Parts: sequence; structure tokens; C-alpha cells
Amino acid sequence: MLSIFVENNHLAEVKEAISFENWLSEIIDIQTVENDFCDFFITENEIHANIDWSENLPPILLDNPLTFDPSTLLSLIFFKLGNWEKVYEYCSKDKKYLDDLDFINRLHSNLLVQIPAEPIDEFGTFEHYRSWHNRAVVLHYGNLDKTVGGYLTRTAYEKSLLNAPNSDYRAFSGKYFAVFLLNIGLIAEAEQVLEKCINDVSEMHIKAELKSILYRI
Repeated sequence: MLSIFVENNHLAEVKEAISFENWLSEIIDIQTVENDFCDFFITENEIHANIDWSENLPPILLDNPLTFDPSTLLSLIFFKLGNWEKVYEYCSKDKKYLDDLDFINRLHSNLLVQIPAEPIDEFGTFEHYRSWHNRAVVLHYGNLDKTVGGYLTRTAYEKSLLNAPNSDYRAFSGKYFAVFLLNIGLIAEAEQVLEKCINDVSEMHIKAELKSILYRI
């Protein structure tokens, strides 16, 4: 079951979009009272997505928010459901968004991927942060066409933590940075990253995600 908070002025459009696929209404919970645990939030002509801690897909970050469009919403729903045929069907209008989703699919399928370039502009924006985060994830988990040193991965994770827009996103990047540090045997440093992120966040479910790694060390 997926949950979507929808402001009243978008309610009719969202219901109509979901009706395009008959069975979707059975697994979509549309809410008009906002809460922090919805998968998506549709407000002021934008789609905002919660951070996905599930590990069902590579932890690549999409642009957030996205401009509201029924096709974009449907592609995001099918993305969460793992139906890539429908993802490509509905997201074909937006090339940048399509490229991001295709990148996640390639990582998920262990296909060769290119390393994203280091971001050199848009400092202080979500885009700058997510570019560093996504670069780190690709260096860490990607099937690359060349061998890279661990220092590149470490630098990308450190830059993502430095540029995260808030403590929740810092914890998200910190989680995977800690896993990377554990993979290369830097246990004490991994503990430090996790403990700092745990202290910085207020949401209990995020603390639990980080503690589940810390307690396995």
C-alpha cells in the first residue's frame, strides 16, 4: 500500500490519474490530512517524496520536488512498485527525469554505468547535494567500466554530508558512508559517522535505521 497526501486543489487530477490503471486504486491510499509518513506529498503543483529507507532499490536520489503532472505521478508510483515497463511508459516526456530513473534501473540490474561527474555549480542547492550523494553511491555500488580508488568514494560521501540540506538527508548519506567505511575495515570511523547522525536527527524511525547498523558492528 502506498500513501499520497493530496491538497484539495489537486485531488480530482490525482484520482483521475490513478483511474488510468484500474487496480491502482486498490493499493493507493489518498490522504487529505497531511502526515509525515506518506510516500508522496502533492502540494502547490509539486510532488515531494519522502526519503526511501527500504533498500529495495539503489539509494540514488531523484530531484525533489518534481513538477506535478499526472504522468510523472504514475511513473513514481510504478517506480515504487518496481514495474519498470510502466515507469518508462509514463515518464517519457521528461528527459532528465527519465535519465535519472534509467540510471537507477541500470544500477539495480548491475549493468555497466558511468561515474557521474563532480558537481561544480549550484552550491547550496538540493541538486548540488544529490549530485555528490549519487556520485558516492555509484562509486560504492556501481558496476563500473574502470577501477577507481576508495578515496574517490570517501570524498564523494564526505561532500554529500557537508552539502546535505538537513539532518535527515545527512543521515541518509551517512548510513551508506558508514557501510562503505565498514566494508574497508574502518570500524571506528563508521561508528563515529553513525553516532553523529543519530544525535542530529529527531525522527525515531531514522534513528532506528542507523542504530540497526551500529548494533551489528
